[in-house]
Amino acid sequence: SERDYRPMRAYARTKLAMLVFALELDRRARAGARDLASIGAHPGWARTDIVTSGPGEGAPGLKARVMDLCFRAVAQSAEEGALPSLYAAMAPEARSGGYYGPSGWDERRGPPAPARIFPQALDRDAAARLWAMSEELTGTRFSGA
Repeated sequence: SERDYRPMRAYARTKLAMLVFALELDRRARAGARDLASIGAHPGWARTDIVTSGPGEGAPGLKARVMDLCFRAVAQSAEEGALPSLYAAMAPEARSGGYYGPSGWDERRGPPAPARIFPQALDRDAAARLWAMSEELTGTRFSGA
């Protein structure tokens, strides 16, 4: 994004990277017999200021207002959007290596349930590269497997 920043594309890529990292942490913890759970979650479409501070930011007033109204019409509340994260953190049924999100249409709203994991998130070579880059950028090493 250094030369061609697009808010929604950058947002989608960061969400994918977070899931890739969570799945890789789960694999490494299992391989090293570590007692930790790495569980991914996403809120679906939650009514927060993401539209006005993301793709609508800086847009002409009418465009930003229309985008915000449309999003608010189809999105769930911010509190409902938090439920998948709470489920992942607290539900006895939530499993390490799992991914949870809303159960409704296209995982945009609804009660928490297992979410689909797109094939890109299962790319082990990409996960290893992301892991190595994360270690390099943070100066932190995982002493697992």
